Amino acid sequence: MAKLSIVVVLVCLVVAGTTALLADSPQATLQRGLYLSDLYNWTAARPYLVQAQQLFEASGDERNALYAQLAAIRAGVEPIPLPARSYKLTQELATNPILQSDLELRMYCLAVKGEIDGEIDNAAMRRDWTEVSKLAHDLDNAKWKYRALGQLGFADFYDGNLAGAQKKVAEALIGATTIKDVGGQIFFLSTTANGLVLQGMNDQALEYADRAIALASATPDAGYPVIAEESRLVAMISLGRTEAAHKELEEVLSRPDVQKSHGQMAELRQTAAKLAQAQGDIPAAIGYMNQALNDAVMINTRKIIPELQSELSNLYRLNRNLPKAEELASDAASSAQSFGIIPQIPIFLGVLAQIQIAQHKYVEADQTYDRAAAIQDVMIGNADSVLGKTALIKGAGDLYTKHFALIAEHSGDVSKAFAILEQARGRVMTDLLMSGAKASPEAVAAEHKIAELRLKLMSAHSNQDITQLRDEIFLAEQSRSITPEISILKAKEHQTVTLAQLQNSLSEQEAVLEYVVGDPASYCLIVTRNGSRIAKLAGKATISPTVAAYLKEAKAKHSARAEARTLYQLLLEPISEAQDREQLIIVRDGQLHLVPFDALLNSHDQYVLESQTVDYAPSATSFFLLRTANRTKHPNEGLLAVGGVPYGRSNLTETAVSRLGGIAVLLSRCNLAAQTGFAARVFSRE
Repeated sequence: MAKLSIVVVLVCLVVAGTTALLADSPQATLQRGLYLSDLYNWTAARPYLVQAQQLFEASGDERNALYAQLAAIRAGVEPIPLPARSYKLTQELATNPILQSDLELRMYCLAVKGEIDGEIDNAAMRRDWTEVSKLAHDLDNAKWKYRALGQLGFADFYDGNLAGAQKKVAEALIGATTIKDVGGQIFFLSTTANGLVLQGMNDQALEYADRAIALASATPDAGYPVIAEESRLVAMISLGRTEAAHKELEEVLSRPDVQKSHGQMAELRQTAAKLAQAQGDIPAAIGYMNQALNDAVMINTRKIIPELQSELSNLYRLNRNLPKAEELASDAASSAQSFGIIPQIPIFLGVLAQIQIAQHKYVEADQTYDRAAAIQDVMIGNADSVLGKTALIKGAGDLYTKHFALIAEHSGDVSKAFAILEQARGRVMTDLLMSGAKASPEAVAAEHKIAELRLKLMSAHSNQDITQLRDEIFLAEQSRSITPEISILKAKEHQTVTLAQLQNSLSEQEAVLEYVVGDPASYCLIVTRNGSRIAKLAGKATISPTVAAYLKEAKAKHSARAEARTLYQLLLEPISEAQDREQLIIVRDGQLHLVPFDALLNSHDQYVLESQTVDYAPSATSFFLLRTANRTKHPNEGLLAVGGVPYGRSNLTETAVSRLGGIAVLLSRCNLAAQTGFAARVFSRE
């Protein structure tokens, strides 16, 4: 039904404009469509592009027919999933002779692919726009040079590099203004306003949105800048100007040019739902959101259908209709998967799992989280930068925390809880250690393989199928990122470390404490050679202010003893294993990465380091792999000495505080140290 709807709409658009279009030459029709596309007025551009492609194909002009086809794809004419569109363009770039020889058209094709990949794959997006940038410089094409720069700024934003994003987008906006690229100006002003709203910088967002709206008003062919208007309305709501926002929204919804576009009406009604929700009118919000969803479905706007379904699910949840909320949350995840919008799938599945938990469907929620984690793992592996991987894992933190809490509260399965954490922390850390440049010929071949597997992922619904595809994608990813220089983990790069393996690697005097900070409770997963369990701790709302208070005192160079004592009570005192083991391996979470556990004060008013050794690891998996890795022995090749320190007057006991390679350095309280001023003994760790 959805496919039929979009065909009918496109036919109507083409028929409506046929009289005007036929009066123009094929080249003039194409140029008109490209002009409107460059202004991001897709509704107006589509009929011109469809007609131009038909005219060029009829005349046998392959080059311009391809140009019109690419522009039509960019305008969203093809009702096929985004990964399929991206894959199709990848094949064209690799095999079409025109795209091999015509650099202008190749640049345009890469720009089209870059806009599609921006919705589904940030790593691919960055590669696309990097090549566009290079070609634009070679061809001295200022418009695409600045547009590529701005898109690379968006890639930085998605990776969490806000400084890089701000610099690139600002330069792109200045460049677009200099060369009078009106479409580029409206686009970058609108998207900057949206980004500022996401960061809570609402006053600044209003300024950029107003500039975009004013520029569009002065350029009638640009159509109404809905992205800028949405950002403006959301900023007004956030600033408490709800009445003014409501009045402005009604005026915009009544505009004839906006009413002609189901896509624009869908986005504005979505904003109307947010406004009604902010005013506490949930039934009205549900009404607006249902209208928005109907508008989006009518023209098969795949980009926003899953988002609308998820938001409508949340509204039904707030209205205490959990069965309907669960149905829509499931629809959102399925739509995102079938449309190929992979980054959204884990988010929507996390929402679904929470609704299932609210209905006491704990087994179903666990399976939903497993599915989300498998897809999140695909995304982490596909990211091609340290920032990209860490941004993804940071964004997934809430997902893994809630999954862990589900297991801790409702099943007590420590092995499963351990696997949940290590799938997140263990995978990303080992992957970062192994990642490297991806420009080899093998990397190019691997990209084709990964693209095929990602297409299969769109139709995989069982956890078993998704997990199998995740593993295949992982292996394909590693073939493009071989880094011979880093060999510690290379032989075990896809090894799943089990709880039993970790336990067997520990001595009787060691304990691994792996923290999960969340609300309403935090947890510590404790692993020793002879056992494992989960301890429940205070929530993030209690821990975070205490950490902040400790850091404030420490930065001011105060003793911070009271804060150190409180943190000990929150983080270590509830854990008996933290008292009776000589060596603690701490895997921290969130703000705890800033806490020196060895400087906390125990119940005897002693620092932890006075009686115990504290080591830190990014994950239990990386700790295990580094500990068990085969190492080439180089006896008697290293020495670390610390001199002139009066350890004889301290309360330190002999404690291992650092291990570098195969060397263990021990600070020792002994007569020799007191007499000579040296307090280091070096052992070869055989």
